[in-house]
Amino acid sequence: CRRCKTGEKRAFRGMNSRRNLKASEAVARDIVNFITEGGFEPGDMLPREQAMQDQFQVGRGSLREALRLLEVQELISIKPGVSGGPVVGEAKQSALARMLSLYFRMSKVTYEDVSDALLILAPLTARRVARNPNRAGIEEALRAALAEGNCTSISVAEEVRAAAQFHHVLSELNGNPILSLLTSALGELFNLHIVANSDASQILPHCRHDHVEIADAIISRDSDAAAELSHDHMKRLIDFHRGQVPGLFSQLVQW
Repeated sequence: CRRCKTGEKRAFRGMNSRRNLKASEAVARDIVNFITEGGFEPGDMLPREQAMQDQFQVGRGSLREALRLLEVQELISIKPGVSGGPVVGEAKQSALARMLSLYFRMSKVTYEDVSDALLILAPLTARRVARNPNRAGIEEALRAALAEGNCTSISVAEEVRAAAQFHHVLSELNGNPILSLLTSALGELFNLHIVANSDASQILPHCRHDHVEIADAIISRDSDAAAELSHDHMKRLIDFHRGQVPGLFSQLVQW
């Protein structure tokens, strides 16, 4: 029947896509599956090289290339020495930001585009956190993030990092890991390439004030206020840095 033939064609295309993978890419995929399905946590040691060759039925060269592919993405690290070997890493926004910056560069994306995306995602994130039915730990996490940036003894650089951490915590609490990774990665790009080249000292008091208001709205479950406050805060932040380093916003994202 037509449905069976269509199903056969889809299955055949899927098999072809697998065959087209390089051996090292296929092994890298299998290692990731092994990590996620095996209950491994960041910092756990993976089997030694010979054991992995036997398990995945692959040569030494392909295995090492596969491990290198994962190491570049910081999904594993290689511990040196006799007792060393591959160690499980984690999916971090910094690694995703670097990979995205490569694709952004090839797509001629500017820092203005990154800023515009953040202006869209920031209020969406705050709204989702305020509406997240799993309230356990939300207030505690937000209060802890606020406290980190309110210490009077920290430097401007440390306060900038604390401000960025507040936004990262918001992303983590939104309930969707895809949105969390993407938003945090874009924020990482903005901080590394825009904020790092600007003098943020004048905007930091406004950031502290805005963060408290956003956190209070989220804790009280006022999603509309949380979204509006987050949008206004992000716009104020972007406008400030655009005034500080106007030439950077029109530049292509650097890899």
